[in-house]
This record gives sequence, C-alpha cells and structure tokens, in this order.
Amino acid sequence: MNDHLKWESTKADLIHKCGIFDLYREEMISRTGKKRNFYILKAPDWVTVVPVVTKNNGQAYFIMVKQFRQGIRRITYEFPAGLREKKETPEAAAFRELEEETGYKPEKLTLIARIATTPAFMNNWAYTFVAENPGEKKKNKLDEFELLDVMEISVNEVINSIGSGPYINSQTIASLHFYQKWLKEKGAERIRTDA
Repeated sequence: MNDHLKWESTKADLIHKCGIFDLYREEMISRTGKKRNFYILKAPDWVTVVPVVTKNNGQAYFIMVKQFRQGIRRITYEFPAGLREKKETPEAAAFRELEEETGYKPEKLTLIARIATTPAFMNNWAYTFVAENPGEKKKNKLDEFELLDVMEISVNEVINSIGSGPYINSQTIASLHFYQKWLKEKGAERIRTDA
C-alpha cells in the first residue's frame, strides 16, 4: 500500500568513521525514478533506563545522572543511558549502563519503548527500560572520560520541570513519556508523590 513512497539504495560509500557513528553517502532511487544522494549516519542503538525507587514514606524518586553535554555545552539531568555494544542485546546494554553509571544492579528490567531516534538521517533505535526498586547502590564503574553525579530526584519534580532547565535531553523527555504511559497501562493512574 505504501510502496510508492519507498526509496532503494543503489550504492553506499563510507565517507568517514567517527567513533560513535559512521557517515555514509547513499545513492537512492525512488519508485518514480528520482535519484539522489542522501547522507546517513549509521550508529549503534541507544538504551535508556528509568530507575525508580520508592522510599519508606511511599514517595517515588528517579535515579538520574547530572553531566556536561559537549554538543550544547550545558549541564543536563538525564536518565542513565548509553550505546549498545556489538553482539549485546538491548536488555544487556541497559543492565550494563545502569550499573556502570549509577552502581545499581536491578533484578529485572522491563522494556517499555523502542523508537527511531532521528529517522531522516540515522539508522539506529533507542530502547527505554524501567528498573523498579533497583536494589542496593554499589560503586559505579564509569568510562575513562565519563564525569557525572548520581542523584535521586522526586518523580514530581521531574514531571513538573521536564522540558526546561537541566531537563532538556530529548531521550529523557521521551522516556518519561513512555514511563507515564506504561504506568497507566498497568492501572496506576496516579504516581504517588505527595507522601
């Protein structure tokens, strides 16, 4: 039904390898015969974990990381996240990233979303997982160039601040949306934040 919209790749040339992505120039042809070069970034998949802890008073907190982002040269508050390594499942990548960045090692992760990050020119997917009450915190295992602080922030504060201040990372915004949708599907219409 949508075949008339499709383009087919006739040639792909690697232009540059950049560590976290490779830049390709692809010659593509439409079903109507139009031909054009497109530039595609081929990158690993991304995983984000929404870790939620519930305190003794019943109030829910997200475990988040605070770090400097070179692209926008600002400090952001984000859910723990990172790249999926070759031959690693999305779930294994999520477990690894959460433990490396925060020191938490959950018993279980729940996949709640898979989205295309920037489908106009990127080929990768972003997976979002939830880690409920992710166990006892241990020492994190950061990569050589990772500098971050681990924080517990009330769910209410994140919901009220999302999209502003340091809560501007698009993957964190999307992951919060999917977390709230997941809660509703579970029948938890309201997050307890007022204890």
